[in-house]
Amino acid sequence: PINVTNFIKPVHFSILLYTVTGLDFDTVDDPIWTSFYKAQDGATVGLTQKSAPILLFGTEPPKSDGMIDYNDDTQIFSSLYKMCEWTEEFIDKHNKIILENKNAFFTRLFRDNFNNDSFDEPKNKNYTKNELMFDIVSIFNAAIDTTNCTIHSLLINICRYQDIQQKMYNELAAIFTNGEYDAKILQDELRKNENLNDFQAFIHEILRLFLPAYLMFPRVAKKDIKVNDYCIPKGYCFAINAIGVHYNDNYWGDKGNNIGPDQVYLNNFKDDNGRFKKTNNNLVTFGAGPRMCPGWQFAMKELYILMAHFIWRYKMVFDPKDKNVKGKKLEDIEIKAKITDNQFVLPDPSIKVLFIKR
Repeated sequence: PINVTNFIKPVHFSILLYTVTGLDFDTVDDPIWTSFYKAQDGATVGLTQKSAPILLFGTEPPKSDGMIDYNDDTQIFSSLYKMCEWTEEFIDKHNKIILENKNAFFTRLFRDNFNNDSFDEPKNKNYTKNELMFDIVSIFNAAIDTTNCTIHSLLINICRYQDIQQKMYNELAAIFTNGEYDAKILQDELRKNENLNDFQAFIHEILRLFLPAYLMFPRVAKKDIKVNDYCIPKGYCFAINAIGVHYNDNYWGDKGNNIGPDQVYLNNFKDDNGRFKKTNNNLVTFGAGPRMCPGWQFAMKELYILMAHFIWRYKMVFDPKDKNVKGKKLEDIEIKAKITDNQFVLPDPSIKVLFIKR
């Protein structure tokens, strides 16, 4: 039995590290990463505690420029500094190898802003080594917990919905005709959008029900804004209640068949022909508009690839000894979304999963 939270974080970070640096580095048992995770958790908790009361309860107006003042919070800056310090040490140690990988995100960012292989020769004097390190840490900070939460939610829910798990496996079996997992075939099929309808619909449905953060990034009103009977005064900070949008029965579920917006319903992401709908404007997991999450395409590819790996190689079930599910029938197990201290939306993190090799 595996505690999904503890299992996913280092696995996902290994993938993220490879994307950013090109290094195939196993972080699962490496003690170095433990300190990085602690620093990252400290930054997340600090930011949440600072911003959430303002956004949720309006305990104080923001500064005139719309920015929340974090300068008096030593926990946030101490954690971010540790993350930057560790990242700089790691990149300096492996700099030569990283720069040989032309496809790594870090390498492309470095080549765009520095001459030769030296941080001492910036092309833009306003973009220094410190700025580059902070950009890398920002990517790590933004991508670690959000994708971890979604993978966690997918694995817990796929144990609950065994019928859907079997349909997803059948769809993969239909495209992997030689009996082997093939990433290229998977990508081609996702692009064609013909044969992985349940697979894609389930992943999007869990993104809807268990979105990583229930508030979208805050915005600042540049003038008084009237929305129905409400007024948002000029200069005030506000955020869209994403979970409110995702649980609105005007957009989700099927009232005629008594299916509520809090239930897993794959038809939310299918057209009348049963084909996966690529676009649903009511899904705001990644935000919307020109300032939506810049990493959404990478996140979706990662979710598709990881879930295809898991489903193809393992049947996932609840641990029968787990007190959360012991003695219960599948249909009697409720996977409820809960808001954590870090403002993430997750199933019960104590639920354990068994991975049975196919």
